Amino acid sequence: MSQLGWQQNPDTRKSCNKELAPLVGLDESIELWTNAFTYGISFDILEPDDPIFENVPNPYDTGVPYMTTPYPNPWPVTTGEILANATAWAGMWKEGAIVKNYNLTQGYRGVYFSHYIEDQEAGSNIQDKQVYYNALIWTAGEVGG
Repeated sequence: MSQLGWQQNPDTRKSCNKELAPLVGLDESIELWTNAFTYGISFDILEPDDPIFENVPNPYDTGVPYMTTPYPNPWPVTTGEILANATAWAGMWKEGAIVKNYNLTQGYRGVYFSHYIEDQEAGSNIQDKQVYYNALIWTAGEVGG
């Protein structure tokens, strides 16, 4: 999953490792900002039958208060598919997303989480762990399957 290692550089306020963006179906022009949300983050699942959301309720409530958001524009989706959007009550932006991409010709799959799903110290919960596990299984599967 390309989300790993794709973090914001706090010194320049610009995204690092933007060359990973195409792996998850996003354009390399993306600029990301990190935000903290004290009231929690909830995602509306747009594709509830997607295997990434197996055994996950809709809406999906994350326990993590941090989320990257694109700035100043919406998500620059190219070949990816937005599977879930952060709900409006998550804060001043409704720009959080979960994006997946699979490339049949080059043989890879990628998932991007705009929230810090793997951050147990920040509060990742059982739903976060289920989504992350499902995404790991999906990315390891046969391309085209």
